[in-house]
Amino acid sequence: MAADTFATSSRQFYMALDHYTKELPVEADKAMRREFRILIQRIMAWTPPHGKSSGSNKDDALRIGEAAVRRDIMYWIQVCSPGFLEFLQAGKLGWWVHRPLRRKDGTVYVIDSDLIDPSGSSLAAEHARRRDTRGRVPMASSKRQTKDIGRHTPRDTVMTTFAAADRYVKKMQQDVGIAKSGWIPAFAALGGNSQAWIARHGGNGTFRGDLGKQGVHLVAENHANSIGSISPRIVESSINAQRKAMIRELEKAEESAKFKARLMRDIAKS
Repeated sequence: MAADTFATSSRQFYMALDHYTKELPVEADKAMRREFRILIQRIMAWTPPHGKSSGSNKDDALRIGEAAVRRDIMYWIQVCSPGFLEFLQAGKLGWWVHRPLRRKDGTVYVIDSDLIDPSGSSLAAEHARRRDTRGRVPMASSKRQTKDIGRHTPRDTVMTTFAAADRYVKKMQQDVGIAKSGWIPAFAALGGNSQAWIARHGGNGTFRGDLGKQGVHLVAENHANSIGSISPRIVESSINAQRKAMIRELEKAEESAKFKARLMRDIAKS
């Protein structure tokens, strides 16, 4: 994200916030506290995992995150029965089994190696080898390019038991929500409560803020390793969305006295 683009979005947000606090007969610091809390909530909602078509901090995002973890892992794991793995090892194939891949004419052109690991002891290291800076396993990275034929070969896999694979998947699924948890310090300081599956990771971030009458100073940082390069674009899109939401609320408040009264009560609780 270009620095000038982000600066423009921030400036427009503060202009809308200033207009918002002047149009409504409420305490400015409470109005700002509410808007910043909703802004952080938006940012957290769009930090992966999120819903299929919208940001979410609810259990639907948890299920999507857990499914993504399972998909990333099972993409390179081949589940076999313990007996079959014992058979392969007993056949003096060693720890590695070499599977020949063939051209259409039947001649061998490359050897692909599959790791036999009944206990699953290698899964953590093999997973780490495939993960990118966001902690995901890109489909393309699990395929190797061969110069001989100029195309991708099938993935190299780890052959293990269902029990070992399931145990490792469930262990890694416990990490779902770490990226979101980086916003917890800011969200909590502004009065927000996080879902248990996010809060279980603690606060992988920092918050420094002052929403006093002398001015506004807020710094929220997400230190989660899996946040990668996602944070800047999520922050900018959330700022723009919250700015538009404030404008819509003002418009509705002008049209409806009932909505305006409800909005003012909500702000007073902040």
